[in-house]
Order: sequence, then structure tokens, then C-alpha cells
Amino acid sequence: MPGYLGPSGWLGLDFRPAGGVDHVDWGEVAELVDASYRVTAPARLVAELDAR
Repeated sequence: MPGYLGPSGWLGLDFRPAGGVDHVDWGEVAELVDASYRVTAPARLVAELDAR
């Protein structure tokens, strides 16, 4: 559990069930973080991300 939970919340990932960080599907983690960012970020920043 993250040490601090802000008003918008924080993301906490526990990799122990996957067998540790060596067994994590980092592509899936990247997709989840990207999708979460797109939901909460201002439209201007999402547009900048898409322009890359």
C-alpha cells in the first residue's frame, strides 16, 4: 500500500503474486499506467503524448 494516498489516489503495485519483478509483464504495466494517465491528465498533455 502506498505510504500516501492523495485526493486523486495513488497507484500501488504488488509484484509478489507474479513471483517478483523478474516475472512481471512490464508491457501490461505500461499499458495500465498509460491508460490511467490518459483518464486523469489534462487534454493538452494527452495531446502532447499522442504527438510523440
